[in-house]
Amino acid sequence: MKKSECPDYRVFIGFVDTAGYFSGLAKGFDDLEVSVVFASVNSNPFQYAERPSSNFFVRLLKWSYSALSKHKRFSFLSNVFFVIHAVSRLLALLWSLFYFDVYIFSGCDTFLRGYDLPLLRACGKKIIFVFLGSSTRPPYLNGATVSKQRGISLDDCIRATARTKNIVVRYTQYADHVIEHPPCGHFQVRPFLAFLAMGFPFTAPEVESRDIKKDGVRILHAPSFPECKGSEVFREVITELRQRGFTIEYVEMINRSHNEVLQEIQRCDFVLDEIYSDSLLGGLGTEAAFYGRPTIVSGYVTPSDFVSMPHVTSLPPALHVLPDEIFSAVQRLIEDSVLRESLGAAARQFVRSHWAPVEVAKRFDALLSGRSKAEWYYSPSSISYLYGWGLSRNAVRTLVRSMIQSGGVETLCLSDKPKLESCFVTFSEECD
Repeated sequence: MKKSECPDYRVFIGFVDTAGYFSGLAKGFDDLEVSVVFASVNSNPFQYAERPSSNFFVRLLKWSYSALSKHKRFSFLSNVFFVIHAVSRLLALLWSLFYFDVYIFSGCDTFLRGYDLPLLRACGKKIIFVFLGSSTRPPYLNGATVSKQRGISLDDCIRATARTKNIVVRYTQYADHVIEHPPCGHFQVRPFLAFLAMGFPFTAPEVESRDIKKDGVRILHAPSFPECKGSEVFREVITELRQRGFTIEYVEMINRSHNEVLQEIQRCDFVLDEIYSDSLLGGLGTEAAFYGRPTIVSGYVTPSDFVSMPHVTSLPPALHVLPDEIFSAVQRLIEDSVLRESLGAAARQFVRSHWAPVEVAKRFDALLSGRSKAEWYYSPSSISYLYGWGLSRNAVRTLVRSMIQSGGVETLCLSDKPKLESCFVTFSEECD
């Protein structure tokens, strides 16, 4: 790109690199020759690619957070480092005001828990929130919040729901743009940019795959949260298929590093992602697609839910099935090597072209320069999805019914969307 064609704004991205999305976006801006600083503060347990920074304020933020996380909460040293980290965020905010034009925040993590947003707005800064599900999805639709492992009570769920709605409304009122996945956007109050319209900026090391001796078909499942990802169901499916005579190498990697998972992806024939997904291709499926490996994604959101949406020009290729179709889907990919190859090749082409970091960054550039397309936007009033993520349909119905019986329909925090609220009431009254 010629120097005269380079965008003249400067971008700050903070503060958590969820699924490698924000480091990928920063790389895309690099490719566009946009000045960008990504302050990834939290230590990511999956060890996504670190983006080193020599900036004093970024290093101070990372150091103070790291020191804080090493001490027991509310201990003397924890309190000391909490103050240091809070001061470092304030200093970083004040420094940033003199340098950046655009702020892109991951979820609801800003410099000062949202209290900095009026200042950024008053200073004429452009603010973009990118929500990837967990920070805005209603708790009663979020398996990670209400799972048996977490043991949250009904009253806690009701309180968490009200808190999540308040945070979403409070933060997004200051945003110039919000990026959200429609099946998670129940609490959004104004049109937002659909996640699939913008894309997932992903890249990975170009490593030649090592041929290994395989005994049958090699299947990978790498859950970050086994209960919500449906790991027990996948184990049962594999066991039954083995009993029927199929030769299967099943590899399960729980909470392993990003690099370890990438290496195993290149050794497998296909990937099992999750059983109750609300997306068509998650982080693991995207990683698999990059290396040409197909993925089975199960959930109540299906491609047919998206084909009529204006923002969808193409869908990420995967084998999308309903939860009760998992067994037949796994058997199908085991038996059909041609399907595995064609699906993997299509997924690879999609991720390396449509979701290449520079292509996603170009869409952000169009957004920032006033060239976004009307079809990229989605109205919250159009949301009709009821089933959430990481939960069975019956589990969602039971929880929603309990909330309504306990505190009334207002506990769902959907009074601004009466049609959607009514759908949840009807759904809760259905027989299990």
